[in-house]
Amino acid sequence: MTSRPSSISSSSLRRYLGIAAILFLAALVGLATLSAIGYGLGLVDASNQNLFDYQVRKIDQADRIDIVFVGDSSLGNAIDADLFGRLAGARTLNLALSGTYGLGASYNMIRRSFERHHPRLVVVMQSLKTMKRPEAAAGYFFTTDHPEWSDLSPVELAKVYLSYRAASETIDQIRRNGLTRIATAIVGDYVPQQLRGADRLKPMAEVAEEPLLPGMISREQIRFLRRIGAFCRAQGTTCLYASGPIYDGYCLQSAAYQAALAEAVRAAGLTVVEGTPLCMPIDQVGDAVDHVKPDFKDEYTRRYFATIAPDLVVAPYDATEMAEQGD
Repeated sequence: MTSRPSSISSSSLRRYLGIAAILFLAALVGLATLSAIGYGLGLVDASNQNLFDYQVRKIDQADRIDIVFVGDSSLGNAIDADLFGRLAGARTLNLALSGTYGLGASYNMIRRSFERHHPRLVVVMQSLKTMKRPEAAAGYFFTTDHPEWSDLSPVELAKVYLSYRAASETIDQIRRNGLTRIATAIVGDYVPQQLRGADRLKPMAEVAEEPLLPGMISREQIRFLRRIGAFCRAQGTTCLYASGPIYDGYCLQSAAYQAALAEAVRAAGLTVVEGTPLCMPIDQVGDAVDHVKPDFKDEYTRRYFATIAPDLVVAPYDATEMAEQGD
């Protein structure tokens, strides 16, 4: 008499577990499907083909590259490559993508640059905030010119497609625009800022709500940074690492984070550009805490040149080449 309830309970438990397993698998399939749709149609930032294609064309069309910048939007909004090139007496390209691409994409942009050219100097410029992002594999996977499944571990591939962020962004984009990809405009060599209606108090609130602490530095970003360091050593090219400009409230709050990041950068084999990040007062902050207002882009280009200039001696330019620059 006592065994029957136990039997019924055991059977019910197995049924519930079976239903739970089916629902869990369905959720995973749904998550992967939404992420794949978002990536495939360009609805997710890490597969923004318009900006990526624009930067790749610059590599293909350049007759020579002496200095190449790679990184995220903090770079795209802060460095005018033409002005930097004139200051350095060297042909310079700014190949900035966006923060969600991460260092996986920066690594690929460097490799693409070396397929046609041999830059004397590589400058990696990422926002302090990008370096805590867990995503780097997706940026790598969607910017490599010859994707191979063996390039990423099963765990990394799972992170690419089982991405709640990618799925939710896909849903949001579909709600607003359907399945149509909204092409990113390129103005002045990068994506224009959305300054209208910007909240002037947001940077201050963001520092309080989202502090940067040493333990937040992403292992995945650092892993690709190590790949960059190894690649630069193999090419015999100097690679520098500069933190992009950021609201000065973060400069004060994130001192321990910056120290830990600098240690990780040096361990990866890159030279840290001292004096970075450049700290922006609130009136020079654009539409994000790490975006310089467009009116100040030339100023920050000159300031970053001043911080990088001491390392330009590792890539000297002879008199003939300097004369060519003036032609």
